[in-house]
Amino acid sequence: KIKVYLETEEPVYILISDGEREKSRLKKEGNYFSYYIPEVNEDFRYMVMCGDKRTEWFCVRVVEETIIKKLIIWHIYPTYTGKKNKKEEKTLSAIRTLYGTKIKLEAVFNNCVGDTYLIFSDGKVLKNKGKSEKKTFQFIVKEPVLFQFRYYDFLRKRYKKTDVEKIEVIYDSAPFVEFKSPGKDLEAKGGEKIPLCVKATDDFGLKNLRIRFHKGKGEISEKDPVVYEVDINGKKEIELTTVLKIPEKLNTVISYYAECFDICVPSNLGRSSVYYIYPLKLWKYGKEKRAEDQMEGGKEKLSEIKKKMEELEFKEKVGKLEVLNDKKSVPITK
Repeated sequence: KIKVYLETEEPVYILISDGEREKSRLKKEGNYFSYYIPEVNEDFRYMVMCGDKRTEWFCVRVVEETIIKKLIIWHIYPTYTGKKNKKEEKTLSAIRTLYGTKIKLEAVFNNCVGDTYLIFSDGKVLKNKGKSEKKTFQFIVKEPVLFQFRYYDFLRKRYKKTDVEKIEVIYDSAPFVEFKSPGKDLEAKGGEKIPLCVKATDDFGLKNLRIRFHKGKGEISEKDPVVYEVDINGKKEIELTTVLKIPEKLNTVISYYAECFDICVPSNLGRSSVYYIYPLKLWKYGKEKRAEDQMEGGKEKLSEIKKKMEELEFKEKVGKLEVLNDKKSVPITK
């Protein structure tokens, strides 16, 4: 809507030039004259005329609604990962990156905007002041969070907000630890030395490996004694051999397991399965007991089979007697 404030009783006209020149009369509305254009899709020029007076040419430029055209994202990964930094360009959408990554985020607008804010759902707000088509922010990703841009739109002459998007966090996996040997429950006598072989792997690197044991089959604990420990210094895979010496007086079950930390900050902890070492007497007793149970079970099954066979034989005999009873003799009458 074009408004012209002019004190006159003469008719006021507008001349529009958009390739062709078209002259139209303005409508009188109170203390001004107006001309309404229902839809504008391309640039045009116009001037206002009244009698022998006229204005200069004015230009109307059609522009797109102010939006973020794209995001340019630099992923600066933690040093321990050994990963090369990555740059990506995308439309305004979710961001997915590794835990601890430093993000440099540049929002590129199609028009100049004023002060712009990057607002996170955890309450954190980053600000970029001034007039520009590009707004840059930096932050470190440590947890999943939602984010949204708020910016001053000079075309609308007000602040606007984008849709809410999310930052997804990829967490580093814990190391995988396993015993290659013996990797099973076993029997031993006091003072015996048992060779162990343990393997550990991690996607970014290992820091430290320990072998622990405790008496009985209870819950494992950080207080369990460490019988072997080695620093690994960032290798992604390692296989180690050592010897586990059994106490001289072994009169109860011993549990043993391996655990390994990776080089992530903070470190992730991976553990192997827990295995048991039985004193020789308990092991043999256990075997004998299982054998006795199996024998008893076998005797019971044999007894049941014999009983069923006897029942079948009895039913067969009864059946024969019933058949014989049905064949009754018929008396001869004179």
